[in-house]
Amino acid sequence: MNLLNNLNLPLLQFTIKLILILFIFSNINYF
Repeated sequence: MNLLNNLNLPLLQFTIKLILILFIFSNINYF
């Protein structure tokens, strides 16, 4: 279970960063 969390955390952080980047680019293109 601990190993799964260690593998899952970087993926979760990467997904959050990717969503934030897409959100920022969407706002830039909108304005």
